Amino acid sequence: MRRWGQEYRAALRARGFGRGASHIDQSALVDAYLAHFGAVADVLPEAMPDGWLVAITRKHRKGFAPLRHILIRQLIGSRPLVPELRPFGFGPWPCRNPLADHYGHPVISECQIHMEKKKIIGVFRCACGYAFSRAAELGSRPRILNPSPLFESRLRELVATGTSLRGTARTLQVDPRTVLRYVARLGLTTLWKALPEQVKLPPIDGMAMRAQWSRAYASEPNLTRKELRARMPAVYMWLYRHDRNWLLSQPPLPKPPERKRARINWADVDGKTAMLLRKEAAELLTHTPPVPVTRAALGRALGRRGWLEKRLHKLPLCAAVLDDVTETEEAFQCRRIAWADAELRQRGLPVQVWRLRRLAGLPENCPIMVEVALWRAQSRGAQ
Repeated sequence: MRRWGQEYRAALRARGFGRGASHIDQSALVDAYLAHFGAVADVLPEAMPDGWLVAITRKHRKGFAPLRHILIRQLIGSRPLVPELRPFGFGPWPCRNPLADHYGHPVISECQIHMEKKKIIGVFRCACGYAFSRAAELGSRPRILNPSPLFESRLRELVATGTSLRGTARTLQVDPRTVLRYVARLGLTTLWKALPEQVKLPPIDGMAMRAQWSRAYASEPNLTRKELRARMPAVYMWLYRHDRNWLLSQPPLPKPPERKRARINWADVDGKTAMLLRKEAAELLTHTPPVPVTRAALGRALGRRGWLEKRLHKLPLCAAVLDDVTETEEAFQCRRIAWADAELRQRGLPVQVWRLRRLAGLPENCPIMVEVALWRAQSRGAQ
């Protein structure tokens, strides 16, 4: 059972789901699973990736249902293999140990690749014990991971002969601070200065910080908390990070937010707006030529475009009025036909379908109700 987890991880990494040196990108795996088996998961609750998908790609400490093994194998089989990543070439690679007799010779046969902060990092280890890493970027410098036993023995010799610090660093081809670090680690006695100990700042007195804040407020009690904070930002930040409960309980206390406007009486607004809507709808019906009575037109007539639609859940009377006075496109077209009929009669022109359609601005193909209104108007004109 444990072997299955190793096989799953190796297969997933070969298909582009790897992250770092040995991990699996679980978020990418879940996304790919849902894209492939989303429909199955909607039907079978057991197929939902609710934790088991992450667990099955790790060391198997428990059993999994056969269905889940089938699903993960199907997912692996549906993903093509990703070409092996070789940003450092195919090797062998040269050893960078300056103390070895094979320095610069291609004797390293293995390169381990992993991701580190979105950078491809290669780790190279030589049989002499020297190990270094390098990023797959142009101009990147190698980083020593292990300087090998030759480094320590050569360092002891140079220290014993009294070589200077910088001379020792040049011989070993490392930074002088690296030499000091290994001297301290090996406990060697030298004529050089050891690594300086990190200066430890004395602990900050919390009571003194409280006293500073209290004195500042007592000297200027009219200041707001924001203004007092601007006067002594370092004291405020220390108290906020280390003594927050005390700071929040001390004056000046934050001012409560001011109420910018009174509460709205929505029932009163609803009644008044409903009356205005009926009045504006009646006004729109008097326009010549006719204009449609729509919610947008009524909103424009009120001078509050978009305001009404966003608040209809608070205005039941207005919602009822809108349902009552607004007209459909077919109803508006019929009203345009009646206006065009009267207009043609007033001009002394024959009432014909084509004239009605043109004057009313109707398209060639109208709903049946509108076509019937056109022919009826023509029939009345022929009488």
